[in-house]
Amino acid sequence: MRSYARNIGSQASNETLRNDMISNDLNTLDTDTVLSYINTLKK
Repeated sequence: MRSYARNIGSQASNETLRNDMISNDLNTLDTDTVLSYINTLKK
């Protein structure tokens, strides 16, 4: 959620969100997981 909020004003790619999450919140994260999170937030 923090990464999504940090990038809400731009058209950040899934990879950008993933990299932001890794550098700020998590040690490892798969791109498919990021996409799953985003799809859940859209619902």
